[in-house]
Amino acid sequence: MDPAHNPDPLACLDQVETQLQHQEAMLASTTTNIQLAAANREPALATLSTQVQQITATLTQSLSLPAPPSRSPPPAPAYPGPVLEARVGVLECYAGDPEGCNPFITNCSILFALQPYTFATEEARVAFMINNLTGHARLWGTAEWERHTPACSSFSAVTTELHKVFGIASRGPDASRGLRQGSCSVTDYAIDFRIQARRSKWNQAAQVDAFLLGLADNIMVSYDLPASLDEIIALASHVSNFARQHIEEGL
Repeated sequence: MDPAHNPDPLACLDQVETQLQHQEAMLASTTTNIQLAAANREPALATLSTQVQQITATLTQSLSLPAPPSRSPPPAPAYPGPVLEARVGVLECYAGDPEGCNPFITNCSILFALQPYTFATEEARVAFMINNLTGHARLWGTAEWERHTPACSSFSAVTTELHKVFGIASRGPDASRGLRQGSCSVTDYAIDFRIQARRSKWNQAAQVDAFLLGLADNIMVSYDLPASLDEIIALASHVSNFARQHIEEGL
């Protein structure tokens, strides 16, 4: 065997050792680079870890809080229910006769008091009164309403005008002086007399004289007269009732 073609074992070992040293140096360099990279990333990882912990704490706190109370819808506004008013009969229409003027106005006033919601405004009251006029009074009321006169401004105004146009006062202050009992009873005569007398400006003595003047001749012929009109009317009614009863018993 040619020794020139046989490698030297020592030389081979040196070569292997050199290669190992080179690889070891490369490994050490790589390890150093890895350590440096890890060292550079530690602050970022620490910051990231802190943020993750904060988020976790926030989520935990949110889950542990009680749920806010549900907002109930606002209550519906309370509206007053329908008002039950007193029911009254049909009002009798007024045709314009003087004796019926004051009763008509009184009936309207009572109706308005019993049904304050239906007749809450002055216009509603005036319209109702004019709508319940008939005959000659209806013609007057229609003309006043269409012309929007002051008489239609309020209940008080229309009643005042009704009294002026159709009331007993429209006959003049001496209307009761011509009143006579005639064939009617003392009670009916006294009612008519009181209605007309209260419109006049007579004093007590004048009213007594007017009442006695219109009283039937067969009443109170032999009686001493009381001083007041009320007492005279009471006595006349008593005498009239006694006389009528006596006549009925005789029949």
